[in-house]
Amino acid sequence: MSDSAIQFRAPLGPSVKLLTALAYFVLLGVGAGSAAMLALPPVPRVAAYVGLGTVILIAVVSWVFRIHGYSLDEGRLIIRYGFSGRAVPFSDITAVELAQDVFRGAWRVFASGGLWSFLGRFQSSRLGPFLAYVSDPARTVLISTAQERVIISPEDPAKFVGELQRRLTRTS
Repeated sequence: MSDSAIQFRAPLGPSVKLLTALAYFVLLGVGAGSAAMLALPPVPRVAAYVGLGTVILIAVVSWVFRIHGYSLDEGRLIIRYGFSGRAVPFSDITAVELAQDVFRGAWRVFASGGLWSFLGRFQSSRLGPFLAYVSDPARTVLISTAQERVIISPEDPAKFVGELQRRLTRTS
């Protein structure tokens, strides 16, 4: 008997909302400054267009690549972000647990830290290297595989952990 798919939302946490709002405020200021430069002679116009283009690119790319949610389906965890996402087969998962303060003392290796999400590779002395697909740092779940640690933030972490553990038990 196969389990039906179950979806878990990835709502933005207060810290991500604040960081996103602040970043967009700065982007708005840069965009306004760039637009004001358009009234100047032709040489600064190039800088203005580059500034406006950069602001628009950052705003759009960060929004597109935000975390959309998570699902458990067909023997795998699907992390939905960007245009598609990432699948982690249940057979690769060695442990799943609630996690707290995963970003305390962590630094970005190659990641976005707070603009719509915490997305990418991080490093910490407590967890070592890990991948984050987090929209709310206060609701995190640690998923371990033989190759890596993955941090996600479903709306109801306890329910997610319980459901994933149940499905892992059924597949082993």
